[in-house]
Amino acid sequence: MDKEVKKDVERSILTYITNNIDLPEDIALGDSIKPGNSISYLMGPGSPGERYYDGRRKKHYLFTISIKDSNSLKAIELLNEIMDLMEIRGPNNLKSLSGSFSFVSSSMKNNPTYQGIVNDKGIERAVISGSFEVTVII
Repeated sequence: MDKEVKKDVERSILTYITNNIDLPEDIALGDSIKPGNSISYLMGPGSPGERYYDGRRKKHYLFTISIKDSNSLKAIELLNEIMDLMEIRGPNNLKSLSGSFSFVSSSMKNNPTYQGIVNDKGIERAVISGSFEVTVII
């Protein structure tokens, strides 16, 4: 069941982001190595959860989004927009695609952070990443 919930959380978050933000690129799973500007994400376990007496559980998932762009300010602005969407509008609007969880909250875990420069076919592109934790009840 946890595997199915995790997939639903992942799909629901990505659908929510792509439906509410005009992204310049598609979001790819894992470290994006394709040439040009790109957006990638990794999802993993977050802080420890809680088990309730009625059998429900509070779970936390950590999302790290990395943006590779020739304009680092544009990448930072996009990460901030994603973080605002998740923290401010998410709690009232984000829904499970399959009904496997109830969204509780999302919080930014770190500010957009410079990861380095990639020489991509002769063009230097900055890699900027940011993380947020999502809390759900399953």
